[in-house]
Amino acid sequence: VPIAFDAAQNSRFDYTSSGIICVNETKFASYSEKGNKKWSENVQVQKPYMEEKNGYILISSIGDQKICLYKGKKLLYSEKLEDNIVCASLNDNGDVVAVTEKEYFKARVVVLNKNGKTIFAWDSGSYEILDAAISNERNVALSMLNTDTGAASFITCMDVNGKTKFKTDAFEDTLIYDLFYCGNKLNAIADSRCISFN
Repeated sequence: VPIAFDAAQNSRFDYTSSGIICVNETKFASYSEKGNKKWSENVQVQKPYMEEKNGYILISSIGDQKICLYKGKKLLYSEKLEDNIVCASLNDNGDVVAVTEKEYFKARVVVLNKNGKTIFAWDSGSYEILDAAISNERNVALSMLNTDTGAASFITCMDVNGKTKFKTDAFEDTLIYDLFYCGNKLNAIADSRCISFN
């Protein structure tokens, strides 16, 4: 069923158990599987990113500081982070991990709980952070890029107390650009391979 959604070229879409959700710079909407509009909310988001898990919906503004969390269409919080957002991700419990730009550092990682309270923040030092993921147990995985001698990626996993759980060896000449958890397993997609960790 064709669905007319304004400014579709700047929109994000996700399929959920209750239908389809869509967001662009000015509108956040839900449609049934038959294409009927269920509800629509006004938003203001530049370069929107959206992710849905377990009824929680993360909407962040890539290249800006705004980050929002919804439960269905109910807004749980709308926060403005200190720095511009590079990427963000969500777990089933409504915890959000965001990678932001940070002056004097390559990047910063911030974890917010479902109430919008910062529970963890960490500066990456001299390494770029390409992506981040958070498990339901609040393990935070980071794809790090070392450009000192070519391009080599590695993954660091830590808990929200800052304790390192593991750090992989470097994957030479490889960019790991996508991390996601499936249960307790961490999956990584790179430009030349797919990797899974227990």
